[in-house]
Amino acid sequence: MGRKLRKDFRRAADADSERTAEQEEKRRQRRAKKRRGKLRLLLRLMLVAVLVLCVVALFANWKDIAPDSFVSWAEDLFAGTTGGSWPVVMMGESVGDLQEVGGNLVVLTDTATVYYNGNGGESLRNTCAYAKPLMRSNGRFVLLMEAGGNRYRLETRSGQEHEKTLNGTLYTGGVSVKGDVAVVTGSTQSYVSDVTVYSRSGEQRYQWLSSEWMVMDVAFAADGNTLAVVGCRSNGGAMQSTVTVFNLRERDQQPVSYTADNVLYSRVHFTGSGTVIAIGDTALRFVNPRGSLDVAVPLNEREPVGFAFSGGDVAIATRPYGTQDGGTVEVYSATGDKRLTATYEGAFRDVSAMNGSFLVLTDRFVYETGGDGFVRQGTVAPDSRMVGAIDGKPLVLGLTLLEPVVWND
Repeated sequence: MGRKLRKDFRRAADADSERTAEQEEKRRQRRAKKRRGKLRLLLRLMLVAVLVLCVVALFANWKDIAPDSFVSWAEDLFAGTTGGSWPVVMMGESVGDLQEVGGNLVVLTDTATVYYNGNGGESLRNTCAYAKPLMRSNGRFVLLMEAGGNRYRLETRSGQEHEKTLNGTLYTGGVSVKGDVAVVTGSTQSYVSDVTVYSRSGEQRYQWLSSEWMVMDVAFAADGNTLAVVGCRSNGGAMQSTVTVFNLRERDQQPVSYTADNVLYSRVHFTGSGTVIAIGDTALRFVNPRGSLDVAVPLNEREPVGFAFSGGDVAIATRPYGTQDGGTVEVYSATGDKRLTATYEGAFRDVSAMNGSFLVLTDRFVYETGGDGFVRQGTVAPDSRMVGAIDGKPLVLGLTLLEPVVWND
């Protein structure tokens, strides 16, 4: 039986090579699929990790991120203090100040800072043992100082940030929207005044010692990196005042100063546009250290009895010297332009800001500014002492009650 010999051996080799190539391609595809799967898994894990970190960061910093009113509402909700009703009885407490702070109305008494929500409920009470408490606020921060003492405390609705005991006698101070604190003390060395800036955590950030100016007030710019100071001195037997602006980041940079004769600047305010407004006994001063603005507005021989700041505007209440009955309220923009003039009746009591307008209180009426003068007025009791607002709701403090304003028809 004969057999046929196979002479072409390349065909088997080619078939084997093709099968090997197919198997190798499948192995490459499987390896590539596994790599893609591992890469997708790694990306998913990284995405989950980023989301977890974002959530953790959000919870850790939500008080700094969320609007102040929402933070106050959330804390009232968790603490069960969302209730309440007006009026609020203020028996046995001497009230020194009313300020709207971070969605709460903060009432400074001789023994505590009391936080009220928009419904009139007491959200928080922080006791203090300061002989003469003085309060300043900015954003959600409250600076409580012991005027004539040596202690101050920085707090928010959420709790106390820090408290310090100073070496010199504390006279006044200010707080920035970021929580930095500037305090004015009598210097323990051969200086007249000591202005020291502390961070939110209480670390010293800046210090200015003055051998010639007695500092009356301080105010931070919106970014917290610039500080305005007003001071006075005797020059040739006459009163001289200054507005001095410091760059807290550039310590070697010389401050910008504006001086004036025969005026005593007692308060200072930094607007959001960078304008500094100084309140004097005979004139107002509007300056901008980054521009050419320098405007003095005389009070025309009228006695200043009260003032308030609202954003870039300032309201100044004056009356003729020698009289207690009746006066004028003028509102100026940050450039020193007069926005309105209005005449009030009765003995002046207080002026306060409310949602871009101003409230003026006398022993007869409470007024709200708007347009070219007053847009509303309400009758109040003769014992009314202070006026304030929370969430656009005007409130009047009497001897025993803190109650909402009822406007006349």
